[in-house]
Amino acid sequence: IEDQIEQLYCQFILLIKKRKDFTPEHIKKAQSWMEVAGKLLEQRKTYWTVLQVSNIRAYYYQMLNDHRQTARACMEALLTFEELPYKVPSNASFSFTFKMIPGQILNQEFEQAARNIEDCLKILRPGQLNWAITKQAEVISLFHQKKYEEVLAITAQIEKYPQNYWSKESWTTYKAYAGILTGQPLRLGKFLNEVPQFAKDARGMNINILIIQIMEYIR
Repeated sequence: IEDQIEQLYCQFILLIKKRKDFTPEHIKKAQSWMEVAGKLLEQRKTYWTVLQVSNIRAYYYQMLNDHRQTARACMEALLTFEELPYKVPSNASFSFTFKMIPGQILNQEFEQAARNIEDCLKILRPGQLNWAITKQAEVISLFHQKKYEEVLAITAQIEKYPQNYWSKESWTTYKAYAGILTGQPLRLGKFLNEVPQFAKDARGMNINILIIQIMEYIR
């Protein structure tokens, strides 16, 4: 049973890998695999089977951009982990807790997002990659709530860990946005030197650089 579930999981990952758009055929195939995996899970509930089937469910609903069902699949995974007669690895709890956060931010469920962010941070050690990723989610939530001073406080936290200064140009961009929105001066030349890759990125990140320049020029 575990081998069958793992095979379904691998097929699912290969289907969604590097795809941004899904055809009805992709969705139908993914749904069938999810249903088969769910029936297999009923026969054998271990950490490994719950982990993989729950990931299939969460990824399926992410394909549909159904944030509420994604959160539901993640909550079911966390509750099932608690029912197992042994403690599961903390990275699994982090994974399903974190998956709920983007949808909660988009749905403006900021209190729920904040609780999940806090739960993730309790698991992690400051300076770790996942800690920085979680802090990035917190910053995005704060931007949605127009809490720019708090954004600056977090960027200052991140700068204390240069060895794991994950996605430095992203953090530099967040700091510039928040600085402008709180009336702080921005040395535009210095900022542009700190984001050379984003400035050249034709896939979209250069738009942030252009917006920041416009904001600085008009204020």
